[in-house]
Amino acid sequence: MDDTQRDRHSRLSPLAPEISRTDSKPAETEGLTAMVVDDDQIMLRLAANLLTHFGFGVSTAGGGKKALFEFQRWPCELLLTDYEMPAINGYQLSCRIKSRFPQTRAVVMTSNRRATVAELMNDSRIDGWLFKPFSRGELRDLLSRIGMPIEGRGAF
Repeated sequence: MDDTQRDRHSRLSPLAPEISRTDSKPAETEGLTAMVVDDDQIMLRLAANLLTHFGFGVSTAGGGKKALFEFQRWPCELLLTDYEMPAINGYQLSCRIKSRFPQTRAVVMTSNRRATVAELMNDSRIDGWLFKPFSRGELRDLLSRIGMPIEGRGAF
């Protein structure tokens, strides 16, 4: 990794105090990039950290409106978004992004019970659902099921 790549990657650190990454494109890490969207800053950082360890270049947004704006500028292969957020929920965000970028995999995280989102779970625009709290293994398995295996890509 040269100095330019290292600088870009450091600006995307999920532990950095600035959450919204409006000044830089997600770092290219073996070609796979992800955007994590959550209005809960702790969950945002945890999910971003997991994906970083799995080898993704990660950008983050603290809400749906910001994510839509950023995604238009720098589309990613994976969208990992919380379901319950103000203004635009994760389901709506995923559907909007998939209508413009159908190749993007969309995963919605929720702390709701399955029965609450059961009807939405049948929508083919959503590639997967994660129920909080979820483990590193559950995320890894879901990524594999939706065609994004991480074996040999920083998996731990």
